[in-house]
Amino acid sequence: MEDIHEWFPRPWLVAGDFNVISTVVEHSGGATPNNRNMDEFNEAVFKCNLPDIGFDGLLFTWTNGSLWQRLDRALVNEAWTNLFEVAKVSHMLRGRSDHAPLLIKCGSHRQHRSSFRFINAWAKHSSFMEVIREAWSMPVHRVGTTAFFRKLLHVKAKLRLWNK
Repeated sequence: MEDIHEWFPRPWLVAGDFNVISTVVEHSGGATPNNRNMDEFNEAVFKCNLPDIGFDGLLFTWTNGSLWQRLDRALVNEAWTNLFEVAKVSHMLRGRSDHAPLLIKCGSHRQHRSSFRFINAWAKHSSFMEVIREAWSMPVHRVGTTAFFRKLLHVKAKLRLWNK
């Protein structure tokens, strides 16, 4: 991870079985957790600036029947969190495996414009045709279907403004 961190500044997420816990809270049963392993893992995560994005569901993602641990997780860099403002990791039910699958959902709160819908009542308005003529007459520096598409974009933008 540390090597990748150095030469890969773009958004990235690393998820799966890290085979180590980060705190004693992520452990139940069996022998006492190895503090050195936890420290090394946490130091690497810190050096790479890869925070754990948290989770919902059961705490432990792995078991051998007597030992329960959270070995599976998702870590992301800052560029990734800037790209996806919302992230959620769910620990799913294990089924027959000794590991719980991770369901990772991500998205953005950025508002996207709703799709354009033509309202039939517009055509009956006295200024409708003038709005269409004005939008259609705007120059486009394209030819063929690209020019046609650009003109349609102009009409859509003008109609949205006019509708407001």
